[in-house]
Amino acid sequence: MSPDVSTDYPALAALRARMAAAGGKLGADDAPAVLDALREFLRDGARLGRSLRDDLAGFRPADPLGATLCYLFVITVDAATHGGREGALKAYAASDQPLAAEAGELYALLTAPAFGQATGPRPTVSVRKDGRGCGGH
Repeated sequence: MSPDVSTDYPALAALRARMAAAGGKLGADDAPAVLDALREFLRDGARLGRSLRDDLAGFRPADPLGATLCYLFVITVDAATHGGREGALKAYAASDQPLAAEAGELYALLTAPAFGQATGPRPTVSVRKDGRGCGGH
């Protein structure tokens, strides 16, 4: 049975409602909502997989921090759904960029034993339904 976002992922549901109300605009005020959704995603073992890319497609950065939030969203979902892709998140967490401490928290969740147990081995390369690589993205 597929998860029900409205009940199983309240932070993601709140982010989606916020983005819908703002026409997808994402800015500094949205940082807590985006980070909460990413934490929730990782704590749940990334069960939603790459479906969060649909949310990302609707994001419209409204300011520099909004662009940073989009970037963190991309690298976190990518690292959570593919093995060996943690490097970008780790590097960002070690930087002096805005939200680096929060990226460090996401990296800690991603590399925690509980996450690995929840996900099991993750693919290193996406495969599209037609069998060709990289999921068509």
